[in-house]
Amino acid sequence: MEQNQTNFSQPAAAEQPPINQPVGQQTEKMPGPIALFKESLNVYKKHFGSLISISLLFLLGPLFGLIISGVKIEFPVIIWLFLIFFSIGLFLLNVLISIALMIAVRSLMSGAPVQTIGSLRSALGLLIPVIGVNILSTFVIAGATIPLLIPGVIVSILLYFSLFSLVIEGQRGFSALMRSRHLIKGNVVAVFL
Repeated sequence: MEQNQTNFSQPAAAEQPPINQPVGQQTEKMPGPIALFKESLNVYKKHFGSLISISLLFLLGPLFGLIISGVKIEFPVIIWLFLIFFSIGLFLLNVLISIALMIAVRSLMSGAPVQTIGSLRSALGLLIPVIGVNILSTFVIAGATIPLLIPGVIVSILLYFSLFSLVIEGQRGFSALMRSRHLIKGNVVAVFL
């Protein structure tokens, strides 16, 4: 069986899988840490404005927290309930922004322009599946951790790329977990260097 190797430094449309299509069982050659750092730096230099506009949205939660923590007022229960729901909303917004950044990088790697609003809209459509994959991986990791700590650590390492598999490759549910395992297996040292 012929193995495809993806060249991360020069993405070509013919080598890239279609967006939201599973890559299948191809084997990717992991770039070295220095090559990966250089490629990332080049991408950020070329598309700084688009990527920073998405990233700046992360500051909303901490900014609101600083404002609230500086206020020394006794709040009624209804205000505390509002703050709890608002905090959950900010958490979901941060998850949405993380997904949007992954979508922006996917667009860059396929040669398409990055659109901030378009990335956020696409991310909104993936919010529920991302939460589902997070819940699924949490249960799998917890199940592996119950007998001993070491199996839980190993499983969490194997499932590290499950969200990337969902957002970048379109894998859903358990197949995203299995794709992450496939990507990590044999590449643990390269991933963490």
